[in-house]
Amino acid sequence: MLKNLCTINNHFKKLSGSHVNLRFSVIPNTITNSERLPKTNNNLMRLFSTTVRNLSNSTTSKSIRYKLIFQYKGTNFEGYQKQNNKGQARGNTVQRNIEEALHKFFNTNSIYVVGSSRTDAGVHALHNTCHFDVDREIIERRKNHSLKSIVFGVNSYLRDLDIVICACEQKDNTFHCRHNVKEREYQYRVLLVGPKPDIAYRVPFIQDQFYLVNGVPISVGEIPDFSGTPMSLDTHFNIEAVREACSYFVGTHNFNNFCRSDLPERISRMKTVHLVEVQEHSIGQDQTLSPLHFSAAKCREIRFVIRGKSFLHNQVRIMVDALIKVGLNKISPYRIRSALENPYIKFPEKGCVPPHGLYLTNVVYNTPENNPSEEHSDHEDDEEGSE
Repeated sequence: MLKNLCTINNHFKKLSGSHVNLRFSVIPNTITNSERLPKTNNNLMRLFSTTVRNLSNSTTSKSIRYKLIFQYKGTNFEGYQKQNNKGQARGNTVQRNIEEALHKFFNTNSIYVVGSSRTDAGVHALHNTCHFDVDREIIERRKNHSLKSIVFGVNSYLRDLDIVICACEQKDNTFHCRHNVKEREYQYRVLLVGPKPDIAYRVPFIQDQFYLVNGVPISVGEIPDFSGTPMSLDTHFNIEAVREACSYFVGTHNFNNFCRSDLPERISRMKTVHLVEVQEHSIGQDQTLSPLHFSAAKCREIRFVIRGKSFLHNQVRIMVDALIKVGLNKISPYRIRSALENPYIKFPEKGCVPPHGLYLTNVVYNTPENNPSEEHSDHEDDEEGSE
């Protein structure tokens, strides 16, 4: 280990162009410099410290950390996060089922899963992540402990559930699945259904995957065009007004009017939203096996895409509810701007769309060189439903 540290020290000198000598303490992870570094070298110092800490962890740690990428259909789960009652896990949650599958695969009950995004009951995920640690002795006892074997083996214990492990990666022990997140992406799917006054419109195959909005005239002609080209929406769903309203959400704002009213005061309402956009999508009604193939109703999918590092509880769904109201001409885009500029003046039009239209679609991580884990605050955790 001392030889490796000397090599890193020499490399650091070349990068910094200085003659700074670094002293290494006998205590792991402790580094001191014999003279004060100039400010221009602060980033190099942080990079150097991280490198040495990672080296120390990799050589002394008794466990191996793995990251999983997984998907699930949230309809039959009581959310992602495991619920505890006097130390006993309860509830049919995604985290609990993944943990139990890992316990069976590794033949140990000492594995605890840390998730990146704690979604509500009914919310789906196309790309969620978690990490867990396994003792090296347990790994070494297994004849086959490749990453592929972990994916295949854990999935074998999840085959009767709406959960699938997509990938497994070995990570450094400093990696944290929630704290190191740079950005999360959510999408909310809305199915606009044209007027059909004679029956109550239902689509059994997909009604737990979309939010159905009934009675919206969305096509001027008698027969809608489902050729794959996005169909123009008329003024009954004001797509341009929705796009204007989306722009007001982007940036750093106080989202007190767009989160749960009973959120604890200790949690800051200040959040930064990177992107909000509305998309029109064809839903394949022209295909024989489409659930909408035999429907006479005119349908259109509207998809809201929202990105940010983290969100308050129910923030995404409350934002989408407001945007739908704009599209239906129930409120103006300016009402959203006003609700953001006056976060402690009551927003009477506030509502929350149901969870089954919401999808977690991506979790993006910081690079090792820009890892903010040391400065992390628990209030930065993703909380939207918790999304």
